[in-house]
Amino acid sequence: PILVMPESLVESVTRELQRKMSNNIQREVRVIPIDRVKHGAADINRLTEELRWMAKKRIPLVWSSNDIQTLINSWIEDMEKLRLAQNAKDISDGTSLTTKAVLRETIRAWQHLFTFLRGHAQIIADEVHDVLDILTTYNFALGEPQKLHVDEMDATYDILDIFARNP
Repeated sequence: PILVMPESLVESVTRELQRKMSNNIQREVRVIPIDRVKHGAADINRLTEELRWMAKKRIPLVWSSNDIQTLINSWIEDMEKLRLAQNAKDISDGTSLTTKAVLRETIRAWQHLFTFLRGHAQIIADEVHDVLDILTTYNFALGEPQKLHVDEMDATYDILDIFARNP
């Protein structure tokens, strides 16, 4: 399972869960922080493979709501970059065919990650009102916080709705 909670609870919950699981069933608990940096296809694929391995070994993961939101926001940003690149008129505007190919590969990696999470993860959210509160916790994964565009809010809501309705 993936346990999702406000960041302030991650350390104490992980410590207590690790203590109980070590004593009772000799199993580790993992925390994989998701940094607010650019994630390329290789990074995303490594995360997906790590999650597959953890699912096979039945190792629980503790994530903060910020970790989940960073994944979603990074995916949305990469889709926006690809949309802008596809709308570019020619190579002279700085968007090369290589850039578009890299963005497509990155989007495919995001799709594989979210498909895996949707099909295999059991997400248990503590303080769900904080985890799913898009308007108060939405920050772009890269750069300065920006105003929330209605399409981005809808996309974030839709992806969280998919997680919530498909256990």
